[in-house]
Amino acid sequence: MSRVITYRFGFSGVSTKEFRVELETPALRMVAVDHTESPAWVDLKCEQCPNCPLTEDEHPRCPVALNVAPVLSALNESVSYEDVKTTVITEDREYVKQCPLQTGLSSLIGLMMATSGCPVLDRLRPMAYTHLPFCKGEETTHRAITTYLLSQYIRQRQGHEVDWEFDRLLETYEDVRTVNRAFAGRIRTMCGEDAGVNAVVILDTFASLASFALHQEWWKEFEPLCAPSPDAAARSREPSILGMST
Repeated sequence: MSRVITYRFGFSGVSTKEFRVELETPALRMVAVDHTESPAWVDLKCEQCPNCPLTEDEHPRCPVALNVAPVLSALNESVSYEDVKTTVITEDREYVKQCPLQTGLSSLIGLMMATSGCPVLDRLRPMAYTHLPFCKGEETTHRAITTYLLSQYIRQRQGHEVDWEFDRLLETYEDVRTVNRAFAGRIRTMCGEDAGVNAVVILDTFASLASFALHQEWWKEFEPLCAPSPDAAARSREPSILGMST
């Protein structure tokens, strides 16, 4: 069983580029495309991330670069600000947005990076369950926090140590930012335009926003939303689905 997400970029005129991401279920790991040949920048040692735990003997090629390479190769001559019609097709719905190429490409690369088997980025793989194209920084932060809290609840149910203070999530985003910066450097070794690099820069901006939001206790913005209305509180003291009085 697998789940397929398709990204289609419609350029001016009749030119269209389409990319298919197949995810194994239930783990949502990307099914790697069979590459008989790959460019030199895919080699693990090319701009290898400083926090990469992989070794060249066991993994001669970077798993993320290997999967992303066909996308960047196909869009190598495209500029980041080029206006395109981006369509994202999932099993349940379609998303369509007229936007700069880097916006849609960032969503696609983000999905691929989190599901390609990188030991660092694999910590973001559960977010692929609710993949949201064209999301804003606040939406990414919300999804990251809620996914993390659910993962801690599952860990608690399984008898493992849990972290309700987001310490591990903060560490994760610091590691993710290290990977993003190194991966952008890897892409810069390619010839061509800047769409790929700018797409990763957008992802790094989102990671930075998420880290900043956690430091600033961003979730407090939701306290008024979760608070019971005065009338409801007066009628009942039974806990609601959010654990608040209603």
